[in-house]
Amino acid sequence: MITSDLQNAAWTNVSPTIQVTGNSIQKVSGTNLSDAGAVSSQTITAGDGYMEFTPGETATWRMCGLGNTDSSAYYGDIEYAFFVAGGGTLQIYESGNLRGSFGTYAAGDRLKVAVEGGVVKYYRNGTLIYTSTVAPPYPLQVDTSLNTVNAGVYNVVISGTRLTASPINYVLQDVQGSTRAVMSGTSVIARHDFLPFGEEIGAGTGLRTTEQGFGVVDKIRQRYGLTERDDATGLDHTWWRKYENFSGRWTSPDPYLGSMTIANPQSFNRYGYVQNDPINLIDPTGLYWGIDFLSCHDVPIIDPENGEFFRDRNGRVMTETVCNLVWVPDGPFGGGGGGGGGGGGGVVPKKPTPKPNNQQQEFDDCIKKALTSGSIKPTLKAVAGVALTAGAAYVFILGIPTIGAIGLAAAATSGSLLGALDRAKAGGQAALAPALLGVYLMKKGSEEGRAQAAATDRKIKDCETKYPNAQHSPFYSCC
Repeated sequence: MITSDLQNAAWTNVSPTIQVTGNSIQKVSGTNLSDAGAVSSQTITAGDGYMEFTPGETATWRMCGLGNTDSSAYYGDIEYAFFVAGGGTLQIYESGNLRGSFGTYAAGDRLKVAVEGGVVKYYRNGTLIYTSTVAPPYPLQVDTSLNTVNAGVYNVVISGTRLTASPINYVLQDVQGSTRAVMSGTSVIARHDFLPFGEEIGAGTGLRTTEQGFGVVDKIRQRYGLTERDDATGLDHTWWRKYENFSGRWTSPDPYLGSMTIANPQSFNRYGYVQNDPINLIDPTGLYWGIDFLSCHDVPIIDPENGEFFRDRNGRVMTETVCNLVWVPDGPFGGGGGGGGGGGGGVVPKKPTPKPNNQQQEFDDCIKKALTSGSIKPTLKAVAGVALTAGAAYVFILGIPTIGAIGLAAAATSGSLLGALDRAKAGGQAALAPALLGVYLMKKGSEEGRAQAAATDRKIKDCETKYPNAQHSPFYSCC
């Protein structure tokens, strides 16, 4: 409970085009529409109270007063509002309904909307100008709707015998993680429906109406499929990429080139969303591969010149943090139930599991054997040096992220490439292929390794000939 009965308004649900300066706000960009505003974080939960503000100028159009919940930036959402119009005209609106015109106002006037004994009253510079016939619904908070660019309300205060922080809004999500309803208290203040690829269905389609809450501006960023929507651009944000729901495509390609596979032709469309199957799949990360943060650990940094640990001025071994890459496929969403998209009971159609490609595994084993034959200890040290020089957390070939690069350096003295990769927790083929290629290229570049590299070429060619139906990775494709 806030004990003070007079406070400067603190703002929440601020539109992107609004600039906040203390207890004042101003619309600094956008269009001349009633599409921007903010509300106070303080509310009058019961009893008497009031809000008061200064117009600041007389050339713009805006509304300010007391509102019950904030479902929209539109002026019809404000239950009790002063309409301070361009030209100095002063009017009163209640829930979008004009109650009358009350002369003019000056830029420095103080306008107040007050609840007194259960009755809402309007004052200009302390003089009563209108008494409402509509009983106040609690809680009430300062609510605004700014129409003209550069319109603002200034020095806004709120007072009451019972002031509390703004009530919590609850987001109710479906099984896909898409927000379907927003509640404040016991009231549904907004509803959302989506087409399969995330395009929102507004009021006027089917039986959807604004009275039901469709099409209102609720300022909730959590919209479609566990993503966050940017109202300024309409794009849905994930960890790594932005998704454009009108076209059903990402705005940039998958940053991990190795996620392409012949076994899944859809993977060659680098902009495709969830393999074009949004009914069964979601992608809240925007990645085919992600970082396993629980695997992160420190490993020592090795000097590639002498194989010794790098040390600081105090003699302590210097370390780098490395993490594993893990597969983050476009995953099926599960479980029906209530808010948050959790709970059991939902039945999700299962996609057929492809049969294992034994030839692919045998081909990979063949390539692995070809690349790891012979002594590799000196070469591995060189590879570690190049990886460190290129930036530690990225393998130097094609800039492919495999955060085990430093771990590879740390295990350089083991004399075994497979042991080094295990030490680095390379995390599967994604990190294995670039590292193996690095070893292979370094072999070719060394004088003593030329003969061995030629033999390796022949072995790789033999593998490709023996297993023609396997995916031949560009990382180690021969000749």
